Amino acid sequence: MLKLGLGREIITPEIGCHMAGYGWDVFSESINDDLTANPMPFDYDGEKVLLINTTVCQQGDYTINYIKSKIKENYGLEADHISVLSTHTHSGPVTYATVGWGETDI
Repeated sequence: MLKLGLGREIITPEIGCHMAGYGWDVFSESINDDLTANPMPFDYDGEKVLLINTTVCQQGDYTINYIKSKIKENYGLEADHISVLSTHTHSGPVTYATVGWGETDI
């Protein structure tokens, strides 16, 4: 039997964060729509996996590994059963380290 769950968590940062994909001096000035993390856990006859879709530009290895380690710590799910996806929006914060595009806000 296949079981599927759906969730939604608002992850909108405060106004003033570095904007993804712009120069180092571009910061958010307002919020139009909330950014979210949308977890989708699957269980197929006891085999569990988790997909997490996030409305951010992209995420670096540090952030993804941190997310996976916290999920393992709290829920016991192994990192290779977790996939963290991004929608690739430039209407959100920098969530990765890229030279010349600002510092990571998280």
